[in-house]
Amino acid sequence: MSLFEAPKSNYPQKWKDYSLDFRLMFVYHGCMMVLFFAGEFLSTQYEILIAALTAAVLVSVSVRHRREMNWRWKGATTASVLRAAGGMVLTGLFLFAGTPLFSPKDHRFLPWYLAGIGIAVFGILAALNVVEFSKDEFLKSCHRQGTEPSNLATAAISPAVPADPVEPSWKRILRGALMLFFLIVWLDGVASFYFFGVAFRNGSPVAAATKTEPLDDHGRTVFVSKDQKILVDDLQTAMSIGIPMIFVLGFIVHFIVGVKLIPNAPTFREWRRTTSNAGT
Repeated sequence: MSLFEAPKSNYPQKWKDYSLDFRLMFVYHGCMMVLFFAGEFLSTQYEILIAALTAAVLVSVSVRHRREMNWRWKGATTASVLRAAGGMVLTGLFLFAGTPLFSPKDHRFLPWYLAGIGIAVFGILAALNVVEFSKDEFLKSCHRQGTEPSNLATAAISPAVPADPVEPSWKRILRGALMLFFLIVWLDGVASFYFFGVAFRNGSPVAAATKTEPLDDHGRTVFVSKDQKILVDDLQTAMSIGIPMIFVLGFIVHFIVGVKLIPNAPTFREWRRTTSNAGT
């Protein structure tokens, strides 16, 4: 979804409604979490090898499924490419923010980065229309011999479905503004995590002339410079204010104002219309 587009109304609600590709990505992520807990006993080389073999097996399953279903790529627009590039940059920033405290060179933390890379790859491919979250959306890209792309789950010709009404521009602008605010808060959180890690990594175990401010991390305390402490405190304060604001504004915009943000959650107006129709 872009900053201004409404979320898809057919976003999967049950496990069986998700595409095979999404479920395979979930399997990969689960394997990386198992690898994370087993990282104490494995070297970096073994972890990379296991991740590569797991990805190769899952990709081969996906490719075989696509051939059986006669899948065809529907192409990517300029907006799709920009979304993919943006997702790649944001994921890179998120993973990089963890490096001061959790180095990817450390075999204990490498699986966490491998899991993040897997999610990022799926998101990029989804933006480029190579993979889909929904099984129905995937089936729309599959062809039957001698026919146009169709939903393979429906053999009979269904009546024409009216196009969705054009959304007013003010709703798109309001949604875009909220999503932009969310992005700013998210970037603040990533920056907070990174600069906290840098300060903590370079901190002194005891107070020194230039490092007088205490910085705590799960029971461990180091001393950092006053400028570093002010920067970390400012970023964390902005995040502690911004996150609740996102939830409050999101609730108001979606449920009260009626600008769709959550695919399967009805707005208050939609819910009232549904209940009134049921009553009649």
